[in-house]
Amino acid sequence: MGKKLKLFVYYLVELEKFYYLCSQNDKNYLSFFPILKNNTIATDHKKSNNDMRKSIKITIAFLCAMFYQGAFAQETTHWTCSPNDFQFDMTAYIALTNDGVAVTDYSDYEVAAFCGDECRGVGEVQTVGTTSYIYMRIRSNAASGEDITFKVYTKSDDIEADVEEYTMPFVSQGVQGMPSSPVVLNFVPYIPGDPTGDKEIDVFDIVAIMDYVLEGNADDFNAKAADFNGDGEVDIFDIVELMDYILNQ
Repeated sequence: MGKKLKLFVYYLVELEKFYYLCSQNDKNYLSFFPILKNNTIATDHKKSNNDMRKSIKITIAFLCAMFYQGAFAQETTHWTCSPNDFQFDMTAYIALTNDGVAVTDYSDYEVAAFCGDECRGVGEVQTVGTTSYIYMRIRSNAASGEDITFKVYTKSDDIEADVEEYTMPFVSQGVQGMPSSPVVLNFVPYIPGDPTGDKEIDVFDIVAIMDYVLEGNADDFNAKAADFNGDGEVDIFDIVELMDYILNQ
């Protein structure tokens, strides 16, 4: 946002200069702002000074509106992090694998860094040639000593997933990975209460959890999704809460 704001202010100042020059000498404005050579303002030399200045004002207002829209429009993100709330930062270059398969199209994913439940940074997709990766600034109020974990949000399915078995030690001004060799984070998208992975929470999920609790294994079973109450265990309490959820939908 900061760079876009500066760009907008820069163009606004230049447009004000342009208007001032035109008001002083209506014959010199083309050399100052050649982008408008084909504008009706430039081609109609028979207009009076007042009419010309009025047209210039309209053009400036139109361009300002365009610059404002481009400068301040931004995509809504699933997670947010305010850089001004933190004193220190570090940089990470990240690549994703979805259940072990390398992600090549990042448009459906958002990656964020966390310390506990607090979001410490949201990644930006960058592309060099044909290679894409996630660029992320990670924030902290401690120069070191914190462990950073990551989550991935799948936009099309509206699903959050924890990155598996990986923590990053925070070090102020540190750099993890590079664009040519990013840190690889693996995630497995799942819906809590849907251990069968069919994107539906129903009686088949209850049966699957019961089989898992009684037998200790199940085919194509996602234990994290089966932990419906989030206590870190798959047990009878998850079955009870899942049954209550299904009956009250």
